Amino acid sequence: ERINIKCPKQMLYLIKNVKVEDEEKLIQVVANDQMTVVSDGGLKRTGGFGWVAAADEEIVAKCHGPVRGSEDQLSSFRSEITGMASATLFFSKIALALNIRPEISLWSDNSSLVERLKNLCKSDPVAEHLKNDHDMYFITQASMANLNITETGHVKGHQDMLYSNPTTTEKLNVEADKLATKAVGTSRIREPEWCEEHPPPCWSSRERQSPRKKLSCSV
Repeated sequence: ERINIKCPKQMLYLIKNVKVEDEEKLIQVVANDQMTVVSDGGLKRTGGFGWVAAADEEIVAKCHGPVRGSEDQLSSFRSEITGMASATLFFSKIALALNIRPEISLWSDNSSLVERLKNLCKSDPVAEHLKNDHDMYFITQASMANLNITETGHVKGHQDMLYSNPTTTEKLNVEADKLATKAVGTSRIREPEWCEEHPPPCWSSRERQSPRKKLSCSV
């Protein structure tokens, strides 16, 4: 049986760089365990985002990509919210395809984003009153509605630069920051839209107590 993960063409850039080491394990984790997702964003002249998802301190998925928008739209906050939009969109699509509602905690080193996420969890229509970044809010809010968000928390950033004993979320933040930095370094202003030659990854995976299914991504 084939399950199609459908995503509008203009949004595919958010998830096309997802990397998964063990596809079977990812679906088992999504179906049975609680995941921790930590996202980050970066901005120089261009913007980039990165995120990692882990269960029991083991990373099961990660992603990085560009932050889209005109030059005057780009900001450090847009980079942060784009990373969270990417992560929640990805797991929302899997949840819908498998008809499950996975437990996920969301973490960011941007306290403003964390507060906005808490409002979105309460179904507060924040995006309707925003002049900037409303597109990323709409994606994040719609995606979160398909997930069981157990916690939204703030994590201290750049703990790899300090002589400390970082927590699990702080370690994950370091990895997300590396991905965001990589994305910033490879992004271009007004980067062209996703094209048919570079679709997001497709996986063969097993749903909990279900026959073998194949996941494929499409427009």
